[in-house]
Amino acid sequence: MNRFFLEDFCRKALSEDIGFQDHSTAYLFDGKSLNSHIVCKSASGILCGTEIIKILFELLDKKISIQFHKKDGELIKAGEIIMEFSGNASSILQGERTALNILAYLSGISTKANEFKKLLNSAIMKLDKKNLIDQANKIKISDTRKILPLYRQLVKYAVHIGGLTNHRYNLSDGIMLKENHIKAFGSISGAIKKLRENSPFMLKIECETENFGQFHEAYSAGADVIMLDEFTPEDYLKTEDFLKTHQKNFLLEISGNLSEEKLLPILKLGLPIDILSIGTNLTLSVNVIDFSMRYQ
Repeated sequence: MNRFFLEDFCRKALSEDIGFQDHSTAYLFDGKSLNSHIVCKSASGILCGTEIIKILFELLDKKISIQFHKKDGELIKAGEIIMEFSGNASSILQGERTALNILAYLSGISTKANEFKKLLNSAIMKLDKKNLIDQANKIKISDTRKILPLYRQLVKYAVHIGGLTNHRYNLSDGIMLKENHIKAFGSISGAIKKLRENSPFMLKIECETENFGQFHEAYSAGADVIMLDEFTPEDYLKTEDFLKTHQKNFLLEISGNLSEEKLLPILKLGLPIDILSIGTNLTLSVNVIDFSMRYQ
């Protein structure tokens, strides 16, 4: 992650929490030192956020010593010590809640990302044809832009740490025709034609489609990426039949609230899927990993 962004984020987070002055420590401590550690309280998960915690405490007090026992991407279990601190009591206490909140939120997302990775692997194991298995093993799972404002770089990082890939970072990363773009403009083919004429040649064009008719229009118009959003089983079959006799010169993305029950029938069709994108259930509906700071 970009260190300039991380330092700016940590300054704002600390400023928000500390305010004018931390009265609790200002009137209690006068240069006292202490030792403490952060421990995982939840069930097992994937750790994320340690580098941010390092920067956070560096901004508070460069003299604080931190020893990491775990690093981002590692499996953590309840009762395990994640990191140890030694230094000024006021500085450690001022950063405690902000640090725990960051670890809890990002580790929750990286853990959820890892669960989706396991979900895909579990579905693949239930396939009984080599060609289907080979095709499914090429699939990448990605996030979306359904992320709390101002947390995007952190959340995208957590998704990556959990073993998944990232979709576009923001609107400037690529062109994406969504349902409302298409309704407002009037047609998929007309929109793609105008975008080709006016957009920079480096930008790919993705089109969201809701049925086979829209898929066919996006294909004929030359979309670089075509998303099948909440297709019916009938529309999936039509798309699969179409691609048996037509060249696939685009990336195929499947979107929606995916579960193994929904995913397995899609994989069995043999659709040449490149990307599975997951929004709310990955980056908004997250169960945090609980951490606690304890003092010696």
